[in-house]
Amino acid sequence: MTVLRLSSLAMLLALTACSQEPQTAPELTPAIPAPADAAAPASAPTALEGAVRAAYSDGGALRYQAATLDLNSDGADEAVVYLMGPFVCGSGGCPTLILTPEGEGWRIVSTLTVSRQPIWALDSRSEGWRDLVVSVSGGGGPSGKARLVFDGQTYPTNPTVPPAEPVPAPTTPPLIAETAPISDLP
Repeated sequence: MTVLRLSSLAMLLALTACSQEPQTAPELTPAIPAPADAAAPASAPTALEGAVRAAYSDGGALRYQAATLDLNSDGADEAVVYLMGPFVCGSGGCPTLILTPEGEGWRIVSTLTVSRQPIWALDSRSEGWRDLVVSVSGGGGPSGKARLVFDGQTYPTNPTVPPAEPVPAPTTPPLIAETAPISDLP
């Protein structure tokens, strides 16, 4: 008789647990509210995002990692943008863009066709611009790091062939690490 009661009690508890309505988590509020005088909604693309999207208007859904640093010592930060997406990346990597501010927007200085992160900006300079190091692998070529020097107009577009040159990984922290935050490109 006790076994029957325990079985009935267990079945009743199981049915009761299944019939309870799921509890919802309380609505979260942002830790720091947006300023009341914000000029654009959070979903509006920045000028930098707009320049990148204009260059890759047919790129489909894109994500990116970005960092800014004054690469040419003019007092204004340039942007290094590593793009990710099924229509822009291949077995050799993804594109990296180097942009400089121009007027109210950004101008693309260089587009590296195949690269990977981490990406470094070195202290050494060529034609006034900091030398860059990008990771390369895949696409049938050897894996490693490649140093890119500015030629007065642009950086080499393909870090897997000369004039890019293989170098050891820098010991300084990267400008864009593999673990850098990733954002969706509007």
